[in-house]
Amino acid sequence: AQSDSGSAAQQQPAFHYPAEAMPKMDEEPAPPAKIEKMQSINFAKNFKEYRSPKLAILLSLLVPGAGQAYAHNLLKTGVFGAVEVAFITAGSIVAYQGSKKRNDARAFADAHYSADYFSDYYQKLKSKFSNNADIADSVVFGAETDPDTFFQDAREKNQDYYNTISHEVSPYIHGWDDARPRFDNNFDPIIDEHGVYVAQADSFFLVYQIFENGDSSLAQYGFSENIKEYNRRLSKSNSFFRVSERLFTTMILNHLVSAIDAAITAKAYNDQLLGKKSVWQRFNIRDKYVSTPTGPANGFALEVRF
Repeated sequence: AQSDSGSAAQQQPAFHYPAEAMPKMDEEPAPPAKIEKMQSINFAKNFKEYRSPKLAILLSLLVPGAGQAYAHNLLKTGVFGAVEVAFITAGSIVAYQGSKKRNDARAFADAHYSADYFSDYYQKLKSKFSNNADIADSVVFGAETDPDTFFQDAREKNQDYYNTISHEVSPYIHGWDDARPRFDNNFDPIIDEHGVYVAQADSFFLVYQIFENGDSSLAQYGFSENIKEYNRRLSKSNSFFRVSERLFTTMILNHLVSAIDAAITAKAYNDQLLGKKSVWQRFNIRDKYVSTPTGPANGFALEVRF
């Protein structure tokens, strides 16, 4: 029996640990793994809080800052909203000043221009064409507004009327109360205290002024200082309107920049919900004053954090 059991023991192979795998009794065991920071993700809540970049773009295109508010960024909402209000306020104020200047110019015209004065000139002019008065309209007025239309516009005091009386090289200049020369019933220029006027040789309705030194002016339908004053006032009005137009045009840029930033803001917000480190979180568009040839002006800067 002893011989059999000893034989069986000899048949079992012996197992040996490699030296490097043997546990060392003098070493402390490794500490258990520890999670430093963990962020739980509630996908149901994240789906509810998700912000569509496309919708954010649309909102900010309509109202700058609205897309940023939708993406829960109130700071950017305030910036783009303030810029929009500034443009609207400045543009409206300048446009109002332009309207005031235009009304001032028209009040001056109403005080110094009369369709009756022009009618007197027109009737004397037609008398020169006694055989065919219609020729007067085709020869003298050409591409100008025809007199019948002008008299209708004068009764209505519409925009066309004020445009017509502003043309310095036009037969309608004779509606101004200081227009020179005046004409007699034979349509000959009348010499008065303002000087000597002579009809141009090949066109009796065009005249030029003879100065004391013998020089003469360019031949025109007539001369008026009031029409020049009227146009100076109109020019001031138009300057205000041009500035107002530029302000409202620039306002469109605020809509475009706000729309682009809204998409970035919405994407960054969604990435934050999912605990992702997004490249969009490094980009930001902010309001900034920039130097221009006319002085500091409101602008935008692209901010990138590294």
